[in-house]
Amino acid sequence: MTPERVARTIGRRSGLELSRDLLVSLAIAFACDSDRACWRAFQELVAGDSPGMPTDLMASRLNSWAQQLGGSSCWWPVTFDLTEAGVQALADAFCSEKECWKVFREMVEETIPEMRAIQREIAVEN
Repeated sequence: MTPERVARTIGRRSGLELSRDLLVSLAIAFACDSDRACWRAFQELVAGDSPGMPTDLMASRLNSWAQQLGGSSCWWPVTFDLTEAGVQALADAFCSEKECWKVFREMVEETIPEMRAIQREIAVEN
């Protein structure tokens, strides 16, 4: 399954306007979250468990990454503004679409090493 197909399927399930570029940006935002708390909480939401972090805090942290590193680039195709309801809608959609979840999880896990390198570069510059 391709990211484009995942975006269409999850967009249809969640009621959110989801493009391939937005899906990529979301994966990068989860990878940017240095302590991975948002990612673990989102995985718990998809699994149907109580997340270790409230959805409003997840949305806030992911949005801050999107604004901090956002812009049109190969790494960050689009910025976004998630809401608490949006995080829940995405989790619910991934919960009902296991193949889509598998693809998205792989996108995040593949992005993590690259984003760690970028975070190190930013830390050295500052």
